[in-house]
Amino acid sequence: MVTIDNWEALCDRGRAAALDMDEGRWQLGDLSLEIQTQYGKNRIADFAKEVNVPVGRVREYRTVCRYYESSARAEILEDCPLLSYSHLRIAMRFGNIQQSIGFLNECADGAFTVERTIVELNKLLKKPIPPPKLLDAECELGRVDIQTGMIVIKVGKGANLIELQKWRGKEVRVVIYALEVEAINET
Repeated sequence: MVTIDNWEALCDRGRAAALDMDEGRWQLGDLSLEIQTQYGKNRIADFAKEVNVPVGRVREYRTVCRYYESSARAEILEDCPLLSYSHLRIAMRFGNIQQSIGFLNECADGAFTVERTIVELNKLLKKPIPPPKLLDAECELGRVDIQTGMIVIKVGKGANLIELQKWRGKEVRVVIYALEVEAINET
């Protein structure tokens, strides 16, 4: 159970875990760059299988590491410690390393989350901006009124309902998934 007393400690541990995940991505990407391609052999797929990581992920890590050469990447991450692997991956969409680095500096200066980085990049590239995610939580499905189309959902503690409240009376898209496959068979 998360309390106010241990919230900061929990967040510190979460940040450390996210940093470890990023470090693993960089290591896998750099290692995969060392793989020599051989005609008729899919060495990247072989490597992915050996390290038990989906081949698509290994290819992604390899691409990001190729784009941000090791010393440039180290400089970016040293200058902008709040940035993550995901920030750098997203900024690759410029296709120009100097533009990517300039944008990453803006992200760091503005303390952009990954979600905000996507929005700001889409604005710059004049791409559609995805709608904001308002709620992602495990809920209890309460009353379902077929006549009126009314659904009552009880959201667990810790869900950010303040952001959701701002959308009251507005149209939103709702997708509900079962938490377990067995729940499908019980109905």
